[in-house]
Amino acid sequence: AAPSRFEWMIVNATGIHADTHQAHTPDAPNPPFESRPRRGQYRIYAPPPSPSTSTPACTLPTTANPYLTHPIQPVPTQHSKGVFVFGTLYNQIVVGPTALDQDSRVDDALDPKVAEELDARLHRVLPRTTTTASTDPTTTTRTKDLHRLTLVGEYVGI
Repeated sequence: AAPSRFEWMIVNATGIHADTHQAHTPDAPNPPFESRPRRGQYRIYAPPPSPSTSTPACTLPTTANPYLTHPIQPVPTQHSKGVFVFGTLYNQIVVGPTALDQDSRVDDALDPKVAEELDARLHRVLPRTTTTASTDPTTTTRTKDLHRLTLVGEYVGI
């Protein structure tokens, strides 16, 4: 029988290091591409813990997010789909991801300047919110004109 065109196949699924792994693999052709890292940073917010319980509000599953009922997607550009603002099933609000080019393939440290930009994006989309990194129950005051959110997490992916 004639040999199949696909007698054997290797799938390169090494992510951001795909080009360097292929370049160092014996008998493999040089990669026809270069992997370029992009940083995606998120900020995650939730209502502060209720003063009547010790359980943070962000751990109570609910679909009734009083701040955001639909995801907000900006108009995409040729460089990025934009930064989203969306609610989760756990009453959290997520802002992100960013899509920033960087040279390092391993640097996943949080960038404080980007964090400030994500905070500003949240306040632009939901202007009647204020954020705090504190989980102090005294921040649970909610007035007719202001909703308080607590930063509960940050994430960077490459």
